[in-house]
Amino acid sequence: MKKVLVAILLLLIVGAGYVAFGKYQHKRFIEALVPHVKNASLRVANSARYETEESSRITYKELFEKFESDISEVDKRLIDIQSLSSPKTSQVTDPTVTYLKASQEYLRALLQKNRKQLAVSIAVNWANKSLDELRASSSYGFDFAMHSSDNAIKSVGDAEREYNASIPELVASVTKLKESREGVRNLFPEDALIPVSQLNAVIQKNLSEPKTAASQAK
Repeated sequence: MKKVLVAILLLLIVGAGYVAFGKYQHKRFIEALVPHVKNASLRVANSARYETEESSRITYKELFEKFESDISEVDKRLIDIQSLSSPKTSQVTDPTVTYLKASQEYLRALLQKNRKQLAVSIAVNWANKSLDELRASSSYGFDFAMHSSDNAIKSVGDAEREYNASIPELVASVTKLKESREGVRNLFPEDALIPVSQLNAVIQKNLSEPKTAASQAK
């Protein structure tokens, strides 16, 4: 009887040690992923500030380069996480990959919106220049100037339509990112994830004033 009790006690000790070791491994694995997740989150958070804060003084060229750099960096983090994935870790890596891919989609949508916004500005400048030339044209050059201004004005309308179409795409990407954030909320520390308030601010801006930039330019 005594031997049986000793055997049971040993089994309990071994079992408890195995469980404790499994939890330790899980914790270490999460800690290995945190820097990748935090890096992507910081890049998205910074991009959200450019979208919602009016005081930013950055050129379109600098902004495009930053977004493209962020997208490439998140892609590297994705590859690193996928290289660590296995059937045993899929419950952690799968939602993490989804979160990073949603971050990339958001950055691409924001890049697209800003490119369309720049296109509106360029089209408006061309239209203004064409109208100035039309006003100053002589009777001989009037037809050519009129044709040129008509094309320029049409390009403004086309650019505005493309810009306005990019807004719901951006909102959809932010909504998807919020959903993917929920999937990793219980895996990582709060400071490693994108603040929900920033994502809500991006949605609110684009839902309440979808044509602000284009209308101001026009």
